[in-house]
Amino acid sequence: MAQSSFREQFGDLARKRGVQESLIPYWTNWVMAWGKYLSPRKFVDAGESDVEAFLQHLADQGKAGWQIEQAEAALKLLHQSRYPAPWSADWKVRQPLAAATASPERRPPLDEEFLRARHQGKSDRGELPPRFAPFIDEIRAAVRARHYSYRTEQTYVGWITRFLAYAAPEKRQDLHPSQAKDYLDYLSVVRRVSSATQNQAFNSLLFLFRSVLEMDFGRIEGVQRAEQRRRVPVVLSRAELTRLFEALPDSCRLPVRLFYGAGLRLMEGLRSCPVR
Repeated sequence: MAQSSFREQFGDLARKRGVQESLIPYWTNWVMAWGKYLSPRKFVDAGESDVEAFLQHLADQGKAGWQIEQAEAALKLLHQSRYPAPWSADWKVRQPLAAATASPERRPPLDEEFLRARHQGKSDRGELPPRFAPFIDEIRAAVRARHYSYRTEQTYVGWITRFLAYAAPEKRQDLHPSQAKDYLDYLSVVRRVSSATQNQAFNSLLFLFRSVLEMDFGRIEGVQRAEQRRRVPVVLSRAELTRLFEALPDSCRLPVRLFYGAGLRLMEGLRSCPVR
């Protein structure tokens, strides 16, 4: 579905539900931001914990309480009316602390040298001991029970595996949400990951503690947030696209044209092609 078509359809839905006309563009923008935050997952893959993580993400960006309440209302409409699910019928999404107080105040970032000293000698690289194999299988089973995509499963398992390498627990009972906070700090100040990458790790750890360990993740405050990097998209001219397509082998030209023309993600395009 084209992006403009989705905007129009969600706008019509909001209008039918009595949303004030002047507010509909803002509601639509929140839903589009939600889709970008979830990517590469889709709306149907989202759960209650994902919505809470998104609202916390908005709070970390310094959004005011009324803005987060508006975003939540837009997501509630989306998931109750267009993509209904058992969790969205009984809406119990918890708002972040910043939204509840409607306070624009934000904590100052911690000193990076101090944070580096905390992570001295720790790393998230390397293979896990064999004793963790059943635990990783349990995580995969939990992802599949919620019908998440295979790409989401790969992402979650990848980040949880790196987190386990960093935390180095003797057994699963040794894991604690405070270790997740330390790991998110580590990603920002030692690994220097982007904001989007840190958010991916956060969502993976949120799933681990809430859905697998069944442990209250609580509110992770004081985490050193990764720097948000602006990326200017590269847009090819028609002449450049023509030269690109002509340079492709005959067996690839048609699928690539299809991917580009329909705006398909890689895996969506590959699944649409016949298996040889």
